[in-house]
Amino acid sequence: MLSDHERRTLEQIQSELAESDPEFARFLAVGETPATLRALRRNYVIWFIAATAALLTIMSAATGLTSGAILCATVVLGALVCQLWWPHPGMRHLRRRNR
Repeated sequence: MLSDHERRTLEQIQSELAESDPEFARFLAVGETPATLRALRRNYVIWFIAATAALLTIMSAATGLTSGAILCATVVLGALVCQLWWPHPGMRHLRRRNR
């Protein structure tokens, strides 16, 4: 992780390079935003799938459909494993530190 001083220095260097080179500025603008948006969208989809499957698990168990409850519980487990495998973009630094 970068300290506050290092982060400010890096931002200053990037802004100076962006001013002198428009292609570099375009690279910075395009390179970071879409990946973060895709990751956030993926996380929301995973949580939506997990919540829907959890609701179906409860409904299936309440109505006595054991096989349906097991199937939906498996989907919930799979969605949670996906969430752990692809963490939130803000948690990327924790993953690097633990390696």
